[in-house]
Amino acid sequence: MGIEEILVRSLRRVRRDYNYTHSDLASRLGINRTTLYLYETGKRTFPTELIYRLWKEVGVSPSDLLDENYGIDEEECKVKD
Repeated sequence: MGIEEILVRSLRRVRRDYNYTHSDLASRLGINRTTLYLYETGKRTFPTELIYRLWKEVGVSPSDLLDENYGIDEEECKVKD
């Protein structure tokens, strides 16, 4: 899994875990809601400064954002019969 995919999954996970709407999180990060959506869907490259903003504004550490398992739901990890 590439770094971009890890960041995209982590961004979605942060928004869900903290119960932020796209508008809420975008406002906290100082970006447009549409831009956040484009980052989350991988349609726009995730800028490295956003890692810093997520850490400062939301409290999610850069190491968590870059952990390839952070953005994976527990359901995705279960073995299917």
